Amino acid sequence: MDYRAPNDDGVLHFPVKLRPYALPRNLSLLPPRPWLARGLLMRRCITELIGASSIGKSSLMAGIGMHLAAGRDFGRFAVPVRCKFAFLTIEEDEDELDRRIGALAERLNFSHEDLRGHFDVIDIDRPATLAAVNRKGVLVATAKLQELELQLARKGIDVIGLDPFAELHEAEENNNGQMRAAAGFIRDMVHRIDAACLLSHHSRKGAMTPGDLDAGRGGSSLGGLVRLAFTLTQATSEMAQFLGIEDQPELWRNLVRLDQAKANHLARNAPTDWFRWQSVDLKNGEPGFSDHVGVLTPWQPPGIFEGVSVFRINQVLDRIVAGMPDGDLYSARRRSPERWAGLLLIAEFGFSDEQAKRGLAAWMESGLVYETDFIDTRGRNRNGIKVNNAKRP
Repeated sequence: MDYRAPNDDGVLHFPVKLRPYALPRNLSLLPPRPWLARGLLMRRCITELIGASSIGKSSLMAGIGMHLAAGRDFGRFAVPVRCKFAFLTIEEDEDELDRRIGALAERLNFSHEDLRGHFDVIDIDRPATLAAVNRKGVLVATAKLQELELQLARKGIDVIGLDPFAELHEAEENNNGQMRAAAGFIRDMVHRIDAACLLSHHSRKGAMTPGDLDAGRGGSSLGGLVRLAFTLTQATSEMAQFLGIEDQPELWRNLVRLDQAKANHLARNAPTDWFRWQSVDLKNGEPGFSDHVGVLTPWQPPGIFEGVSVFRINQVLDRIVAGMPDGDLYSARRRSPERWAGLLLIAEFGFSDEQAKRGLAAWMESGLVYETDFIDTRGRNRNGIKVNNAKRP
């Protein structure tokens, strides 16, 4: 059987072929990955943002778009050059979009000139279906998706924000094949136009674990198709206690956290990024009757663990749970130097002895780590520590 297919000019070509692989002679000469915001957005890739309804996905996406448009770093995510950002959000009308984006720009100190020529809003006829089920029950790309691709390519858009994914397709959410096809149309589009996509996706009902790729609503195939993913979750009282702000409920109840859930191109040790809901008075009415808009703004946690990722903290907690190589428990007391758990904080976080002492004391005070009696390997009654998993960050 001849598998060769003719080109438009009638010349046969091989759609699949093998080529010998040769190792690169000099790694430093390889082209760098096409990051638009390092660790967050890369050309020809989808970044999934998973979160519950009203958690702040739209506000966060708009804020990211402004930083891209102005060429400003977004927290720890470095933006090397100004990017053209296009935002398609289905949940707000034009007036409400003006209120929210305008309030966010004021709070984050962005001017009209910062965004001019680099921040677009996508208008689309409702329903904004980019992938629909045809008469045969097959999910297909729509004319709207084709027109969207054409418009994005014409304007040289670098990053497209799509919010939310559920409103853009007719796929059955628990059908992995259809969900993969719907996301596949978007991935193929951004690949063809050499852009990145920031895609918001609703989480399932119920409690959500930070950094859980499977927290997204419906089938799990979307998580397998994207290359980067993050979760956006509400701060809990346990986390407030861990951060040392449990006595400030007006603060921690307005905090949300962004955690890495998937990063095919990065090491899995990213820190948690924090944001705070703040209210902006638009002053568009009489005193007491003007509109107030909630916007997400970056927030830096205080305390000894500032800059230490939750992932790395949980790694140390896992080592405490596992115990020492001989089976004994670690100790909270420095008079047992070989068993002192502070050594783990020194080794993993680069803490000094004093920092490790303070960090371990903070864990003990919050109840994250607690003391207990145990029988050691020599049959002696000793004191060690265990982890209260319900209080993990």
